[in-house]
Amino acid sequence: MKSEFYRVKSFLCLDGPAKAASSEYSRMKVCITCRDQNLLRGVLLEMAGEMWAKYKNHPRLFVDLQDDDFAAQFRSARRAE
Repeated sequence: MKSEFYRVKSFLCLDGPAKAASSEYSRMKVCITCRDQNLLRGVLLEMAGEMWAKYKNHPRLFVDLQDDDFAAQFRSARRAE
């Protein structure tokens, strides 16, 4: 099985053992849209930052947060725990 990412439109993909075995795979995704930018910022601060900080070192999950300035506040918060 290939162990390299490949592009599908604007997404990077990596196939795992389920695809190689023609098994079912997760079809879940999270999409959040909002016209109220302040509300969206608040939700993302609470949801994305805390979730990333909680799971970034999980042995079976890969969680990435692309905004270093935003993520910095959660890095220091998780170190204090």
